[in-house]
Amino acid sequence: MMSRLDRSTSLDPPPEKTIFRIDLNEDRPIPSATASTYAPSEAGDLAMPSVLFPSMRLMLAAMLCCCFITLSISSSNLAVALICMTSCPHHGYGGDLKWKTEQEGLVLAAQNAGSLLTLVTGMWADRLNGKWMVFVALLLCCVGNLVLPLFAADSFWFAVAARIAIGASDACLMPACNSLITRWFPQSERAAAIGLISGGRQIGTLFILPTAGYLCTRKDILDGWPAIFYLSACISILVTVFWIPFGADKPAKQCCISGRERNFIESRIACESIGKRTDRSRRVPYQAMLRSRALWASMFALVCHEYPLVIMLQFLPNYMRDVLEFAPTKNGLIAALPILCLFVSKTVSSSFSSYLVTKRNMDKTVVCKAFNAIASGGLAMCIFIVPLFDKTRAVYAVVSLCGAMIFADNGMTSIAKTSQPNSNPTHLSEQEYVAICFRSNSKLREK
Repeated sequence: MMSRLDRSTSLDPPPEKTIFRIDLNEDRPIPSATASTYAPSEAGDLAMPSVLFPSMRLMLAAMLCCCFITLSISSSNLAVALICMTSCPHHGYGGDLKWKTEQEGLVLAAQNAGSLLTLVTGMWADRLNGKWMVFVALLLCCVGNLVLPLFAADSFWFAVAARIAIGASDACLMPACNSLITRWFPQSERAAAIGLISGGRQIGTLFILPTAGYLCTRKDILDGWPAIFYLSACISILVTVFWIPFGADKPAKQCCISGRERNFIESRIACESIGKRTDRSRRVPYQAMLRSRALWASMFALVCHEYPLVIMLQFLPNYMRDVLEFAPTKNGLIAALPILCLFVSKTVSSSFSSYLVTKRNMDKTVVCKAFNAIASGGLAMCIFIVPLFDKTRAVYAVVSLCGAMIFADNGMTSIAKTSQPNSNPTHLSEQEYVAICFRSNSKLREK
C-alpha cells in the first residue's frame, strides 16, 4: 500500500473526486522537491488558501470561459448583423450595403480562413506564454469588431480583413487554452474544466443573437447594426482588463494563488515540466499521429459534425429571414433557441457520459461510439426534414432545428470527454490544431 507521502506526490488522481478543491491534509508532509522552493515565512500560506481566492483553478476556468464568451460573441454577431447590413425588402431589413451574395459568402468564409493560423499557433502553444496568447486573441477580437463597422462601407474587403482577425483570435485562444488546462488542472479535473470553459461558446451565442436582433431595429443607437460590433468590442476590452492582472501561464506565475494550492497543483501534474519551453529535446510524434486510427476517427467525426453545424449557426438568421420571413427582433430571439438546446444538451450529455464511465464502469470507447452514433443519426434526420417546411409551418422548422442541435452536441461532448482529457497532455495542443485545421477547411469548402 502506498504511504501517505506517496499518495500526495503521485500523478494519479486521488480516490475521492472533489472538483476544484485542495484535498491535502494539513498534517501531510510537503514533498521535499516542492517544499524547498518556499521560504520559511511562507509556511502559513501553505497551510491555508487565500480568503479572496480560495481556488485559483476555478477562477482561471471562469476567466477562460469569459474569453470564449467574448470569442463566441465576436464570431456569431455577424450572422444577425449581416441581414441588417445588406439591403433586403422583407420585413424591414433595409441595410445600406449593396453586397452581392458571393461577397456575403466571402465575408462569412473569412473567419474560417483566419482559423487556419492554428497551423502555427497549435505547434507553438506550449513554447509561447499562454497568458499573452489569450491577450492577443482578445486584442484581435477588439480590433476586428471595431474595423468592420468603421470601414465596411468603403469596401467589403475591410470586412473580410476584420473577420480574418476574428478567425485568428480563435486560432490563438484554442491552443493557448489547451496549454493552460494541462498546466493548471490535474487529470481528474480536466473534463470538468473543459466543460466549464467550452460552455462559454454557447453562452456568448445565446447572448448576442437576441441582442443583435434588437439592435438591428434601433437606428437611434449608433445607426443600428454598427452598435452590435461596438458592443462586442467593449466586451472584449472588459474581459482583457480582468485577464491581464489575474491570468497566468502557470501557477508559479500567479500572484494571488496560495502556496498550498500551488503545491497541490505541482504535486499532481508536475506542471513545471509539462510543455516546458526550455525543453528542446521534445518532439511531436507526427508520424505516430498520422498512423493513429483514433486521431483520424476523431477528425472525421469532428468534420462531419461541424459541416452541418456551421451551416445552421452561420446561416440560420438568413434562413429565418429569406424562408421563414421573420422580423429582425423575432429572428434574433428564435435563432437563439437552437443554441439554447445545444447548451442544455451539452450539459446533460456531459454529466450522463461521466456517470456511465465512473458509476457504471462502462468503457470510454463504447460510450464515445454510442453517443456519436446517436448524435450523427439524429442530426442527419432532423436536418433532412427541415427543407420540407415553409413559412406556413415555421414552428415545425424551428422544432427540427432545435432537435438537430440536441442530437449534435451529444457526439461532440463524447469526443471531448473521452479523447482530450486522456490524451498525452504534452501534445494536446498539436492534436487540437490538426483537428481544427480539418474543421476550418470543411467550412471554407462549403462557402
